[in-house]
Amino acid sequence: MAWVDARDIADVAVEALLGAGHAGKAYGLTGAEALTGEEIASLLSEATGRAVTCASLPPNQAKAHMIANGMHPDVAAAMVELASLAAKGYLAGIETTVSEVLGRPARRFRDFVAGNRHAYVG
Repeated sequence: MAWVDARDIADVAVEALLGAGHAGKAYGLTGAEALTGEEIASLLSEATGRAVTCASLPPNQAKAHMIANGMHPDVAAAMVELASLAAKGYLAGIETTVSEVLGRPARRFRDFVAGNRHAYVG
């Protein structure tokens, strides 16, 4: 998946709302790169100094785990559905919207992890 940084979403939204030439347009947003679960685990391992692995769970088990950890059941169901689409490659595309609208590249997942390292190492 090409995870998009929430700050890029906000920046594009501000430009679309306040800038000229966006009336009536709809924008698809993605991050700068599509990453596999294994690549994400590697980046997290690198940033934290801890071994992080990617493990697949059966959909019902994944949903139950999310709910047990406080996620609303409807959101957990949506996350499981999203994961099923990702596994089929449907979410691997990369949009250039962030760079087109903002004139700069989308933030990379690696940079997000580095900037938020404190959240992962407690």
